Amino acid sequence: SLPNDFKLVSPIIAALRFFPLLILFKDKYNIESHLKFISVSVAIILIPGMILWTLIQMEAFTLPGIPIQMGDDDNLNYYFYNYFFLLNRIELESTRFQSIFLEPGYLGTMLAFLLYANKYKWKQWYNWMLLLGLILSQSLAGYITLLVGYILYLYQMKTSARKLLFLLAAIFVFFYFIPQINKGDNNINHNIIERFTDKNNNKYVLLDDLRVSYDTDRIFSNLISSGNLFFGDINKTKVEGAGYKVFIIRYGLVAAIIYFFFYFQLSTFTRNKKYGKGFLLLVVLTFFQAAYPFSYSWVIPFVLGVLSDTAPGYSLRKYGKNEDLVC
Repeated sequence: SLPNDFKLVSPIIAALRFFPLLILFKDKYNIESHLKFISVSVAIILIPGMILWTLIQMEAFTLPGIPIQMGDDDNLNYYFYNYFFLLNRIELESTRFQSIFLEPGYLGTMLAFLLYANKYKWKQWYNWMLLLGLILSQSLAGYITLLVGYILYLYQMKTSARKLLFLLAAIFVFFYFIPQINKGDNNINHNIIERFTDKNNNKYVLLDDLRVSYDTDRIFSNLISSGNLFFGDINKTKVEGAGYKVFIIRYGLVAAIIYFFFYFQLSTFTRNKKYGKGFLLLVVLTFFQAAYPFSYSWVIPFVLGVLSDTAPGYSLRKYGKNEDLVC
């Protein structure tokens, strides 16, 4: 591990991981094949995992898998049964599907990015599997990323107002009727909608309030007042939460700027500038609620998505007849 004095070097080294990815996926002749291969591979992993997860939820399958644990001596907070296509938490009652990931949020975010990278081509069977896996994950970050990404896509496609109104109506129905099912005692309400509600005064709260604890808020405020905002606090690596405040406490604002500089640079490679800017916006929004910008589950869909329309033989048929989508 790196000495504390070289803490800034760690995010720089991690950021350099973008370069081999860029070189690998710059293969213009096969970039779309790479995207399809990864999407199909993920879908194939999801299918048996979702079946097994459903059986476990129905208590129709009780055979324990291989017990494993993740973490270090100070943070052994992940205990699983490993079923090869599914990790199932031990000693934790969870109704959320997480596939082979440590948490459902990791899965949900990656699938939302993959769907955007695939431009929501619903004629492809694997995109439906990605969507189903995202829904079962009950990941708030994944749901929001999917929703915003799909709205951006419809805007880029210059879709009819009818489709947008239908989507908005579906969102309204979701937020209004889900809490009415079984008087709110259902998994979707508990895992998604109730997370927007402050139980003390029954009002909707911002995402900033959902992803961090009171102690994390206090540490973040102290970080600003102490002048350590740019490089973080080396002594505060174990803070609760998953949003941008946790990232900045651990790594500093400079590290965040470095990562997003590379994301911005990558986004400029796409010929469809609206699509590239939309993907960059998704990354920024996701960073606020689930700050893991160095994860390959973010980087690979992003690179494949923004470079997919640079392949030789690229045709307007990919986007229908909307010529404005290609710059």
